[in-house]
Amino acid sequence: MRKIFIFLLGFTLFLPNLLFADCLYLSGYTAWVLESERKIVFYRGDTPFAAITLQDCKAYPNSNIRLTKGYMCDSDRIIIDGEECLIMSLDGLQ
Repeated sequence: MRKIFIFLLGFTLFLPNLLFADCLYLSGYTAWVLESERKIVFYRGDTPFAAITLQDCKAYPNSNIRLTKGYMCDSDRIIIDGEECLIMSLDGLQ
């Protein structure tokens, strides 16, 4: 009984992170625009569909931005000018 209680307690401590993590399929973006040096808005055609806020990097208008995978989530990494950067938040705009 004690092992089950400890397991359930541990599970509930980590479950909110899984439930509230924002994830989006970013691979189909056609353009991006800087809202600030730490916030990037991604577009599909003329429609903005996602915004990423960076935690530990800055982006510039001439930066080279690459995704590390097609389906991105909060706390994943994105590559900006050859440097891996941590995503602090990922918000869907549609």
